[in-house]
Amino acid sequence: MTDDAYPCLTIDQSRDFAIKIACTRVQEYSKVGMPGLKEYFFAVNGKIRHPTGYFIYDASDIVFGEDDFERFMQALADIRSGTASYAKLANVGEMFVLSVETRGRELHCSLNIREFQPGAELTALNAGFKVDYDLFINKLAADVREFTKSLKSVAPEQAV
Repeated sequence: MTDDAYPCLTIDQSRDFAIKIACTRVQEYSKVGMPGLKEYFFAVNGKIRHPTGYFIYDASDIVFGEDDFERFMQALADIRSGTASYAKLANVGEMFVLSVETRGRELHCSLNIREFQPGAELTALNAGFKVDYDLFINKLAADVREFTKSLKSVAPEQAV
């Protein structure tokens, strides 16, 4: 369950999909090889439109590393400045990947989600969308910058 005190990133600039990534807690480990190592846990909810309805994704305890959002933020800035054509936000193990890519004069966003099913095959969802460059990249870059800044203010829980 998310708390209003925790930061949340909502990506809803396209009519084809909406994703909400909400921080639920930050765990800091003091007695492992790297003191001050932090893990960020998130609830991720999404709705992906298809011709006959929607796919719904609802997950808790999705782990991102400390620098994952920083790298994504920088890659989005590089796309905006014309020095890169690809940005990726991926959690630990790349089970959740949101990517943005320029292809010529078009901007495409894709979402790749994999979930382990004990005793069964891997469940996967892959979806791709053409999105409006100006609306999508400018708003997303600004939102990720604010989200990344607000993550730094979350007080971590201590763990061994």
